[in-house]
Amino acid sequence: MFFQKAGVFTPTQALRYISERLKVKKFYSAVKKSPIDDARDILTNTVLAHVPVEDFNFKMKAVFLALMIRRVIEAQNDHTMVDDRQEFFVLYIYHMSLYF
Repeated sequence: MFFQKAGVFTPTQALRYISERLKVKKFYSAVKKSPIDDARDILTNTVLAHVPVEDFNFKMKAVFLALMIRRVIEAQNDHTMVDDRQEFFVLYIYHMSLYF
C-alpha cells in the first residue's frame, strides 16, 4: 500500500507527510505556526471546506470522502449511476420560471 511505502502509520506521521508536500506560503502571518499545524489547518479549512470539523475530528470528512469515492466507483461500473447536475439546474430554472 501507498502509506506503507511512505512510512505513514499514525496521524502525526500523516500530518508530517502532508506538511512536507505543501508549497511555501507567499504571505506570512504574524503567528509562526509549525508545518504540522499548517497541514492541519489546510485539512480543516480548505479540503472539503463545507464539511464541519470539531476539535480536529475529521470523521465526517472521511465519511463524506468515502461516499464520494464510492459513487465514482459505482459510476465507473454502471453508467446509469452518473447524474447530470447541469440537467437538474436547467430543470430547476425552467420550473422556477413557471411561477414568476
